[in-house]
Amino acid sequence: MTYGVPFQAISTGKLRRYFSWENFIDPFKVVAGVWEAWRALRAFKPDVVFSKGGFVSLPVVFAAAKLRVPVILHEADVEPGLSHRMCAKFAKIICVSWGETMKAFTAKKVLWTGMPVRREVSSGVREKGLEFLGFSGRKPVLLVMGGSLGAQSVNRLVWSVLPELVRVYDVVHVTGPQEVKSHDGVMGEVMEHAMETPRAHYRAFPYLQAELFDVYACADVVVSRAGASALAELCVLGKPCVLIPLGASQSRGDQIVNAEVLASAGAAKVYMSDWNEPSKFVEMVCELGEDARRRAALSDAMQVFGERHRRAVGQIAEVIMSVSK
Repeated sequence: MTYGVPFQAISTGKLRRYFSWENFIDPFKVVAGVWEAWRALRAFKPDVVFSKGGFVSLPVVFAAAKLRVPVILHEADVEPGLSHRMCAKFAKIICVSWGETMKAFTAKKVLWTGMPVRREVSSGVREKGLEFLGFSGRKPVLLVMGGSLGAQSVNRLVWSVLPELVRVYDVVHVTGPQEVKSHDGVMGEVMEHAMETPRAHYRAFPYLQAELFDVYACADVVVSRAGASALAELCVLGKPCVLIPLGASQSRGDQIVNAEVLASAGAAKVYMSDWNEPSKFVEMVCELGEDARRRAALSDAMQVFGERHRRAVGQIAEVIMSVSK
């Protein structure tokens, strides 16, 4: 049991777009996973299978199709992943987070629902966030999200230009736990920057839990990766953003496409990881800190996307219930 929900592990293989010797082994793992998923589904007797994608979903969807169990997919990113492209023909309904994704699938199957966002995201209080951080509120607040596992390139970029940033902002920096746990001098680097920068203007945390919602509320500008979940939350909150998507060398390029959709709608600024131009990053971020009208324009455009994401949980639940009847 996980979070009170029955859990069944199965074998599976990763779907790689690059050469690896494991590509010769993993198809057999997928076949084994289909058999294991078939046995699990036959025992559980589900009314519907809901898939969020990823290589682990492939055996489950294949097994569900064999058992004639209705399948609902939900694609989080603008550009569908390989597993969902392969699963699409077995799906009864395909829910998508972004309107641009609809053209990737058969039109009659697709429903634009948005991306589910946890309700607590909108519960933050600006004053509580400022109190937690110890910021006066006289400067705009810049929130830098390094990612749940840390993002070394983002962290190094921010640290390299920190003196310029704190001239305009109070900066709260979520580095990711891997940065803090490392014993290769990274922790020393975090402390070095925190000590060199006046404490009144910079805070570094490995991660934030319940405090995140109040920190969200007091943030005037956010620097973030461009993963689907993070973007949906930022859209719901209407936060002006500078996005730094993972590059194609680090991922399948989905974050780049996600970021480009918001940028083309005038909802976000995008700084590419491989630009290696810290001065360009400083210019992007600081012009937002110094211009409230630009922040407001980005916020308004983000909230247009946010309306769809805000309703996503209820709409997807209705879809699941309608199919399972």
